[in-house]
Amino acid sequence: IWRRAMASQMADAQLKRTTVDIGIDLLPGDKFTAKGEVVVFDGFLKAYDLDDKKEDGLLPPMKVGQALSVAELIGRESFSRPPARYNEASLVRTLEEMGIGRPSTYAPTIDTVQQRGYVVKEDREGKEREYRQITLNQEKLLAETLTEMAGSEKNKLFPTDIAGIVTNFLVKHFGDVLDYQFTAKVEDKFDTIAQGELQWQVMLDEFYKQFHPKVVAAEDVSREEAGQARLLGEHPKNGKPMFVKIGRFGPYVQMGDGENEEKPTFASLMPGQKMDLLTLDQALELFKLPREVGEMPESYHAKAVDGSEFGVEKGQIIIAKQGPFGPYLEYGVKKYAPIKGYDPLSIELEDAVALIEAKIQAEADKIVKTFPGTDVKILKGRWGPYITDITTKKNAKIAKDEEALELSLEECQKRLDEAPEPKKRGRAAAKKKAPAKKAPAKKAATKKPATKKTTAKKTVAKKTPAKKPATKKE
Repeated sequence: IWRRAMASQMADAQLKRTTVDIGIDLLPGDKFTAKGEVVVFDGFLKAYDLDDKKEDGLLPPMKVGQALSVAELIGRESFSRPPARYNEASLVRTLEEMGIGRPSTYAPTIDTVQQRGYVVKEDREGKEREYRQITLNQEKLLAETLTEMAGSEKNKLFPTDIAGIVTNFLVKHFGDVLDYQFTAKVEDKFDTIAQGELQWQVMLDEFYKQFHPKVVAAEDVSREEAGQARLLGEHPKNGKPMFVKIGRFGPYVQMGDGENEEKPTFASLMPGQKMDLLTLDQALELFKLPREVGEMPESYHAKAVDGSEFGVEKGQIIIAKQGPFGPYLEYGVKKYAPIKGYDPLSIELEDAVALIEAKIQAEADKIVKTFPGTDVKILKGRWGPYITDITTKKNAKIAKDEEALELSLEECQKRLDEAPEPKKRGRAAAKKKAPAKKAPAKKAATKKPATKKTTAKKTVAKKTPAKKPATKKE
């Protein structure tokens, strides 16, 4: 505070942006280049500690023709970086630059591709890699191999395998529609229609005549071709064919073709594996799961505040498995612990035990407060503690500045009563759609027999008797 107060009353610093070309005695045609700033007048900088000039990008004062000696020279191996992955903001910015969509369509588009499983938003840990570095210091040359973390991503959008399959299918059969410029051109035509310079029927007619034949042709594409099922080879021991396919829960490997009444076996891909890059050797590794890791060396228990106990007994067999949502450890009936940061094919017993103990402790710590004789509990969630009713599945929020342990049963019950009903997800949503599809089908079925049979008979019956009595009366 004192330094800032003093600096605010001092004169401005004067810096000169400088580019220095440094020649090399033994290599006349080559040179080093240094870019930075040279302090001409310190000004308010005098109030600050500027000992580490390297971090500040400051260069020492120099003159043209001045002889410089090497204090330290570092040659570091560097790698080119791939383009940065999108997050929501950068994706919207790219859509705007390409003229795709409108502001009203950006958010729904990004939500849709995530809901349909084409894109996932997640953090991904980087991988450790080696790089070489050579240091020349006081005429001593030091060559060493160091490591660094590369490729880590946080809150980025990653395409899934199903996204690649759908994209390849659409590009192959509807290439002109998938062109980046298509949407922009259509938006321009919409503007032209809005200005009264183009009839919308003409625009739709031009599009439909080109688009509909492609739809008809795409209907004949087989499921195997559309899903890009790929034969990897044959199992070296049993000779069964090995396929990589896409399913409801993502890509998987199938061993066997289902012939001779023998059911094929399946294995899910590991996180990070891509079906278009998967090899036969990698597929064979997947069938080594489930794998018995070992037995629990000691019992482990953790007790929650409500007295409920979570744990595992000594001697319990630990099995590493691969599921549709990633690898996990099974340590009893319906007892699972996710495997994060380890390979299920090689995870050791010590690491597996640590993951299981951490999972058990987390389950116990999740319960913050209970109210005996009721179904109301205060649990620890991702965003902090919250109130829940384990029977009605209703949840209520707790403010960040509130002390969860001080809330009474009456206050918790009041908030639960005021909380909205829990949203129905998963299967409940699917049940709603099913009757909606059946209803129109039933109506159509009742209408067809009515028009073919009933109306034909009625019109004949009405007209014939009406004409005959009229002629007789006249």
